[in-house]
Amino acid sequence: MGTGGPSVGVNYISGSSQAVQSMTLPLRAVPQGARALFIDDFLRGGGTARGVYDLMREFQAEIVGIGVLIETTQPREKLVDRYVSLLAFDGADEAEGLIRISPSRWASGDPAR
Repeated sequence: MGTGGPSVGVNYISGSSQAVQSMTLPLRAVPQGARALFIDDFLRGGGTARGVYDLMREFQAEIVGIGVLIETTQPREKLVDRYVSLLAFDGADEAEGLIRISPSRWASGDPAR
C-alpha cells in the first residue's frame, strides 16, 4: 500500500492542550505558489492557525485569510494577528450550565484583527 509519496511537516503548540502537535501534507497536496484560505472552528491561542501558516510557507504558498467560527477572549494575544471570527467565547459557568458567547469584535463592526 502506497504512502502518498514524500511529505512536508511542521510541529506546533496547540492552543487548546498546550501540547506539541504535528501537521503533515504530501508534497503534491499544495502546488507551489498556491493561495490558501484557512477556516477553523475554534481559535484559542492560535497555535493550529500558526501551524497551518508555517506549513503553507514550506510549500511557498500564501495564506490569503484566516476565518474562525468561535474565538476565545482569553488569551487576548494570539499567535496569528489577522483573522476574522464570527463569535467570541468568554467562558462558561458549569454549575449553572451557562456558556457566555457573543458576536465577535469583527461581527460587531470592528475591523479584522
